[in-house]
Amino acid sequence: MRRLFTLFILLSLCLFSCARGEQIPPRAILDRILSASPAGCGIIRDSSLPEGDPERLDPLLFRALYARADGSDDLEDVSAAALFLGSSASVHREIAVFACRGRESAREVASLCRDRAELIRQTLGSDPMVLVYRSTVVLLALPDPAPTVALLDRLLG
Repeated sequence: MRRLFTLFILLSLCLFSCARGEQIPPRAILDRILSASPAGCGIIRDSSLPEGDPERLDPLLFRALYARADGSDDLEDVSAAALFLGSSASVHREIAVFACRGRESAREVASLCRDRAELIRQTLGSDPMVLVYRSTVVLLALPDPAPTVALLDRLLG
């Protein structure tokens, strides 16, 4: 009986820790995506890096890419972000991962990303997608996003 009780406690703790859904840092998600399916040459920017680091995603770049037409950007809804930008002669590649302050913030950031996706669609001809996993938002502009979506579903779903 004691073993059964101990097993019950261990399973409960495991389920509780899994259900908490701790947020994976955006850079870790981006690194997993890039290691699973290399996106070619490009730049990586990470908002969690210190000021002055050349790979830091600064607010100016964020606003340049993800501001709405009226100038609003919802930067206050983002706790951390990682971005990959790459292109070749014919293909634009963009992966943006945003850790948001909550689910409502994620909805706002997803709206920004949908605006960005529409701009990419109109100007570059690719077909980006925006995915929301609880408080994490991911924008994918890749030639074949299916393997990346499957990876994200396993990682964040």
